[in-house]
Amino acid sequence: MKIRLWTLLVFVFSFSLTANGQVFLAGVEDDFALPVEAATPSQELDDLLIASQGAKDFDATTVNADVAHTFVSLPANIIDATLEFAVRGISDTTESDGIFLSFVNTETTDLLDAIVYVRTFGVFGGSVNPPFTASDPGLVQSSAWSSGNEATVTLDLSALPLAGGGTLDLLSQLNSNGYLDVVVAEDSAVDFMKLTTVVIPVIPGDVNGNGWVAGEDLGTVIAYWGQTGLGREYGDLNGNGTVDGGDYTEVLSYWGTGTQPTEPPGAIPEPTTLALLAIVGLVLVRRRIV
Repeated sequence: MKIRLWTLLVFVFSFSLTANGQVFLAGVEDDFALPVEAATPSQELDDLLIASQGAKDFDATTVNADVAHTFVSLPANIIDATLEFAVRGISDTTESDGIFLSFVNTETTDLLDAIVYVRTFGVFGGSVNPPFTASDPGLVQSSAWSSGNEATVTLDLSALPLAGGGTLDLLSQLNSNGYLDVVVAEDSAVDFMKLTTVVIPVIPGDVNGNGWVAGEDLGTVIAYWGQTGLGREYGDLNGNGTVDGGDYTEVLSYWGTGTQPTEPPGAIPEPTTLALLAIVGLVLVRRRIV
């Protein structure tokens, strides 16, 4: 089987890379008006909450119960995400009320093991009230959270503020898991939750997801050539389970498409270099065929 180099390089594609947004809304933005709207945690999260605390719906004023919702079917290639929610204290014992984010799965047996972020709404001195056990200067206010306190909070999931200073970036975990658990505990009502994601559309041939098909993408395909059970980021672009000639051809076919990064990780190969890379790839293809 003969493969001609020019047939792999003849395709020229040009398009602009546009970020797309998607909004996931849970509950209704109705200023805590009744009737309640259903909160929908995953079955795994719901089972853990029932075993430990119990759950309630949006706008519900039940005490000692959490509002929990799992945002599912999140898009791939998320580059920015914000979580917005409205919360209101409904009891005089709310100082340890707060929010935690988790990724509960079928193997999770202890909810605390799946929690990746936790903050109290008001200043909190710390106590034995998992997961709210550490001192917190307050996510929303610098006084204790109590009945009647109300706030609409927007969190940048790429830079979540930590109680001890600094930030936490959850974008990689959003992309790898495809869902997010949000829990507000426990003597506070929640009007709604809204997750907004911004994604870069998948570009054919773009292995590393930087929006530009270039030498790094081809290098990854060659580096993982013949390996199986790997994802797109390792070169399996067509999803057939093996990094092979189809993936190699896709990179070359879409070479140079997308938007070049402001500070590209490496220089774009000159035509001669590209030809040499192509020859290496063709040798690999031939070995695979033989």
